[in-house]
Amino acid sequence: PLRATKLFVWSNSLVSMPSHMFLQRTLFYVLLSTHTLVCASMIVYRVLEPENSLIGQADSVARSYEIALYWMMTCLSTVGFGDIHPQRTETRLFSLVVMLFSIVMNLYILTAGLAPALQESFMNQSMNQKKGKLAAVLDFYKVPWTLRKQVYTVYPFVLESAMYDMQEIAELP
Repeated sequence: PLRATKLFVWSNSLVSMPSHMFLQRTLFYVLLSTHTLVCASMIVYRVLEPENSLIGQADSVARSYEIALYWMMTCLSTVGFGDIHPQRTETRLFSLVVMLFSIVMNLYILTAGLAPALQESFMNQSMNQKKGKLAAVLDFYKVPWTLRKQVYTVYPFVLESAMYDMQEIAELP
């Protein structure tokens, strides 16, 4: 029981980590919530449907956990129930809660996975706009081509480093 509190203390320290740790933090929460739901399904099915479900009929806790994990993964992966069907109203309600959690989790993972890609596209678009403005300024002042070539070579690195510097400053505690 005391070790479980250390998990939450450790997970709170993940919040202050930089964005490149997002995948690890998300994986931690998905695994923790999946384990919690598996344990809850073991309890629900063993108490409410001991004779009608594979989870309730399991001969050991390890076998019950294995079957409950299989059932949970079929729910969370949106594949379906497979061969484990809820028979009572209470277990159906529990299954509905698991399905809603599955929908939220899948939407969160999809949107969180798409957000960096969309942000990258936005950053590239912003960089291209700045390059266009630079080209217009160089045209206006009739800068020679040899100097323009040097500016075009250095400018992307300056822009990129400035963007990363701003991102690092934003991630500071």
